[in-house]
Amino acid sequence: MRQREEAPMDGELATAIVATAVSVVATGYAAMQAHIAKGAARSAEAQVALMLR
Repeated sequence: MRQREEAPMDGELATAIVATAVSVVATGYAAMQAHIAKGAARSAEAQVALMLR
């Protein structure tokens, strides 16, 4: 019987899966940071509006 050879794409597939997972996490983190920055910008606008009164 012939032994089953390990597919050469296995390592590449694992790397692609890990890279995709890292990308998804990074995208979520960037979205969270954008949301925080948007809130900070609104607060800064409100402070400027109060200072100009």
